[in-house]
Amino acid sequence: MTSRPLTDLATLRPSLDGPFESDIVLYAADTPNTWKVAAVLEELNVQYDVVFMDMMTNMQKDPSYLALNPNGRMPTLVDRSFPEDPFVVFESGAIIQYLCRKYPTEGGGALAGLDDPRAMSEVEQWVMWQVSGLGPMTGQAMYFKRIASPVMEDQDALKFSIQRYEAEALRLMHVLESRLAAQKEMKSSLDRPMSLSLSGGRHSSSGSEACYLVGNRLTLADIACYGYAACHWWTGISEQVKEEMPHVEAWLELLGGRASLQAAFRVPGIAPIPGAPTFAELFVLDTVWQAKLEEHAKAAGRPHFGWRDLSELCKKDGDDAGPTLFQADIESINENKG
Repeated sequence: MTSRPLTDLATLRPSLDGPFESDIVLYAADTPNTWKVAAVLEELNVQYDVVFMDMMTNMQKDPSYLALNPNGRMPTLVDRSFPEDPFVVFESGAIIQYLCRKYPTEGGGALAGLDDPRAMSEVEQWVMWQVSGLGPMTGQAMYFKRIASPVMEDQDALKFSIQRYEAEALRLMHVLESRLAAQKEMKSSLDRPMSLSLSGGRHSSSGSEACYLVGNRLTLADIACYGYAACHWWTGISEQVKEEMPHVEAWLELLGGRASLQAAFRVPGIAPIPGAPTFAELFVLDTVWQAKLEEHAKAAGRPHFGWRDLSELCKKDGDDAGPTLFQADIESINENKG
């Protein structure tokens, strides 16, 4: 692998050891947790280097990476602007808050609400809600539906887990819908006197004009929640989102048109399997691939599409289906299901 640009600000580097040119280095997997950090860096207009962490080869378990992040997960950020002692931040929620405090005048102050303790608290509440609720619960729904179910021998063993995490993911998405609806109503009430004076009639707050989660501008709250909410197809709740969550849909459209979030989807920009789309393309953008996976699983008689279908669709003639994420976990479950 050679260095190459991913965005106007991000450059992919070939290995854990670089070589690096930017002060900021982001160790990245193709996941919503990486996208939100990349989106903040893009919003702040900060140059950064990217190291692709290949989960297929367990790069996150490399001792040199564990020295940076003892939890062995992604993302991890290294701030090299301290030459004698580079500063390491792991956990995506901590990383995005660190970046805003490091670059307050470059836009970080506005993103984190640093100019008002109440706004800052509101932003932090929604970031914490995402890292403790929306991310883990939708992540577990994805795991059991898309990784475990397609390769498990005993589907009955998964039913409770799938039902539990899907229900919780839906509950959390409805929390998001309620918040955005409340924000819309608040905005409408503030606009109402002007609307009445201009129209001479009643003002309606119906419709799904997009609002932000905190205040009237983009904040870390929106960036943190966007990635997991945008992956509702992979979570398996798209129908409910379309039928029951108009404010979420409008918010997703608003944020999806933002240049920083579009750029973030290109980080780290490497598909886990040759010939496959990146996760950002698959989860959010590429309806053709989505239909392929759904049809492939249905033809095989499986209740849930997922990673296995992607592996089989991308394999070359004569090859096996390729590596499977968390294969050791799945084999252990199958061996000990009794």
